[in-house]
Amino acid sequence: MTILKTPITRYLLAALLLFTFQLPNIECQAKNLETSQQPNHPRGHRGKGKFDPNKHFQRLQAYITKEAGLTQDEAARYFPIFKETREQERKIHQAIRKKIHASQRAGLSEKESEKLLAEIQELSLSEAKLKNANIKKWRKVLSASKILKVLKAESDFNRQTFREFSKQ
Repeated sequence: MTILKTPITRYLLAALLLFTFQLPNIECQAKNLETSQQPNHPRGHRGKGKFDPNKHFQRLQAYITKEAGLTQDEAARYFPIFKETREQERKIHQAIRKKIHASQRAGLSEKESEKLLAEIQELSLSEAKLKNANIKKWRKVLSASKILKVLKAESDFNRQTFREFSKQ
């Protein structure tokens, strides 16, 4: 593929892959936190309150805007694409998790396992295609250097958020 020959494209793809695999972990942590706060949970009440995805996104948006040095116009054009991207990635990750959980059923034959694995591979491939399409969309609204700054800021925010959840 000629698209992967440039170092910046490879870096962007690697950063997106890293982010993609961090996001489900953060979302799972948030979901686990909500579950653990239910009264009948064996570990009891944990954390300071329920996870609010809207508040989380607002914090993320503010952090990225500040750290990447986005102007109001750049942020206004970038974040709708970003939000759409996250939703599409979340759906793909959710489908992958369902396939993995389905694989844990007792008595799954080798043929059924092969089929599930092939489906997971297809989902992963569609995720990579989605990332390439999104990079093209981002490049229409931000420069390459700003995209790299956004990716770094997003990674830093996710790391910081994960640490906060792990302390609770």
